[in-house]
Amino acid sequence: MLDMTVELPKWPTIPPTQNDVVLREFRRADAHLAVEMGSDPYIPLIGTLPAFPTEQQAAEWVDRQRGRLAEGLGLSFAISDSRSGRAVGSIGLWLKTFRTAGQRWATRCRQSTGVEGLQAARCRR
Repeated sequence: MLDMTVELPKWPTIPPTQNDVVLREFRRADAHLAVEMGSDPYIPLIGTLPAFPTEQQAAEWVDRQRGRLAEGLGLSFAISDSRSGRAVGSIGLWLKTFRTAGQRWATRCRQSTGVEGLQAARCRR
């Protein structure tokens, strides 16, 4: 019988960085991003974030993102500004049977400042 066990990746020891953007683990302080994402009518339809989340729901969403790797689902990165450290979007690498899929979201103010220009956050590390 073929062994189908797959070892999940570890969190990068050096966060992937390109230009002014860093991909990092979510922090509790990133709940502001979940609140903003929840105002996008599409986001609540495709994930676990409710529309117009309360502060508590936003914090719970951040906690879920932080647990995705331990659950074996994949890596959920906060896209952050390298200067301020503030989360400006999210991207996930979701592991499915021998497949990966990426999705990203950036705050409206960042969609025109280069974060979207990363085209699914190409990383060089």
